[in-house]
Amino acid sequence: MKFFIIHGSKGDPNAHWLLWLRQKLEEKGKEVVSPKLQDPPKKSLANWMEKFQPYLGKVNKETIFVGHSQGVAFTLNVLENIDVKVKACFLVAGFTGYMDSIKNKTFAEKEFDWKKIRANCEKFFCFASDNDPFIPVARTNEVAEKLGAEFILVKNAGHFQETNGYNEFPQLLKKINETCLKK
Repeated sequence: MKFFIIHGSKGDPNAHWLLWLRQKLEEKGKEVVSPKLQDPPKKSLANWMEKFQPYLGKVNKETIFVGHSQGVAFTLNVLENIDVKVKACFLVAGFTGYMDSIKNKTFAEKEFDWKKIRANCEKFFCFASDNDPFIPVARTNEVAEKLGAEFILVKNAGHFQETNGYNEFPQLLKKINETCLKK
């Protein structure tokens, strides 16, 4: 089983709860890949896909994606462009379409092939915060509905960042344990 943890815009694989989650999964003996995809000022889907290219051959039926914010849109783009059905996707503060607060034109301002994305993943889980200053709950809920995902609303989590107290994310780890790691 391999986990890919995908950071968001202006993100870093060691920021917020991402490093903590990687460490917890590695403690369980899981292989975790947390690539640094950000490349300012040339942030584009094409640049991120190019940086992710070496990992595409490692995506298989035991793969689990965890994406945060713009990392959710990136994960959806990956699923749309592979021919492999992965085990699960855990999508935190996800959105598609135009967002004034996040410059995401190449990542999310497009018509996604939702049927193909759904066909390429066994199960989806979408986490949203009721007070996210960047991504309204309704936007994450739209993604959840299009994916047939389990929608999980978290109270007062902001944008699930360190500034919101999210150095750890036990609720996410618990959901991963219950749905993917339980034997």
